[in-house]
Amino acid sequence: MRYTKQILVLLIIAVVALLTGCGQQSNCSGISFGNGSGGGSSSGGGGVNSGGSVCGPGSNNGGSFNDLFFYHGSNGANNSINTASVTATTFAVLPGIATNVGQSIVGSVIIVNKKFLYLPDQNGSGGVMGFTINHSSGALTAIAGSPFAVAPSQITTLAADPDANGGRYLFAADFSSGDFVVFTIDATTGVLTPVSGSPFSSAATPSRLKVDGTGHYLYASEGTSTGHIFGFLIDPNSGALSPIAGSPFAALANTIDVDSNGQFLLAVASGGAQVDVIPIEQGTGSLLLNSASSFPTAASVDGAVFSPSGQFVYAFGGKNPLQGFQFNGGTLAELNGSPYSSLPFLTDCQFDQAGTHLFGIRIPSSGVGVYVVDPTTGAVTAPLPDPGIVASPYFAPTN
Repeated sequence: MRYTKQILVLLIIAVVALLTGCGQQSNCSGISFGNGSGGGSSSGGGGVNSGGSVCGPGSNNGGSFNDLFFYHGSNGANNSINTASVTATTFAVLPGIATNVGQSIVGSVIIVNKKFLYLPDQNGSGGVMGFTINHSSGALTAIAGSPFAVAPSQITTLAADPDANGGRYLFAADFSSGDFVVFTIDATTGVLTPVSGSPFSSAATPSRLKVDGTGHYLYASEGTSTGHIFGFLIDPNSGALSPIAGSPFAALANTIDVDSNGQFLLAVASGGAQVDVIPIEQGTGSLLLNSASSFPTAASVDGAVFSPSGQFVYAFGGKNPLQGFQFNGGTLAELNGSPYSSLPFLTDCQFDQAGTHLFGIRIPSSGVGVYVVDPTTGAVTAPLPDPGIVASPYFAPTN
């Protein structure tokens, strides 16, 4: 009997300890908090982590927010990148969080491994500015050595090796010269180092860059109704670029996107009423134009984007409702409820890495909106409250 009581006491102590652990968490439905109060997104620096807890699996990469949203807009500090936060029910500007970037307020903004933010430097170096992300506060801190100069190029657009592939390389392009600059990304510090042979010359006037989900191929659209799509092989060991056989490809596209498996490319000519799905030849990266399929949209669209899982495609037009499609083996089947006529119209849409929020710019107000997306069914629901942000299309969200 004495031993039975001792065992019972030990069980009670264990249960109390377990409940106390959950009680110290801010959210026991999947977000776990560490003991630190800052430190950015590294695994040991506190804040939200992705490792889960006794209360359930984790889902975010630092901080008490579901997402952070970095933007340049009229209601933030001038010449700065400002930060907004997203929770399950809110979308709001973080007051006092602004990072001065001088004249670098246009050009693509990208986030790598949820840790580093990069954008073109337009203050004289012609290179790239880099920052580390503090997921607890939403603040940015300049990476040592930033901006990373690449003269004589003037960088206008960026892309990166997929996070799933390690986020090893940053690709930067100069619209005017057609030069492509490739950097290695230090996984710990975010410092950029040009690879041997960079910059790589081309005949392109690249406006948008996309790397396929496997990290093998880089594609560039020229952003005009008469432009082409250029393709490049990425050397997995060095990051060096070489033209894909058959490039440039005679596919008219203002915007492009590539699926997470590197098997298909989406191409949209702005103002058209269709989405083209182009197969990618495995092993070569060549675009198989003769096997491409066109899928009509209910109204004109300006672009289309894959969900991070590659299961869904969303076509946007700014002046028309968002349309959603199930994607399966190169075919599009419209989702129930699409087009989403009751939701605000957005353009220049981007997903967060989890595929739960789709951000875009409202037309004609230039306000920012965000759709809530079910990553399992693809269903799009009512957006979060309007934060009153007026922004350029150069923004980047991260979990």
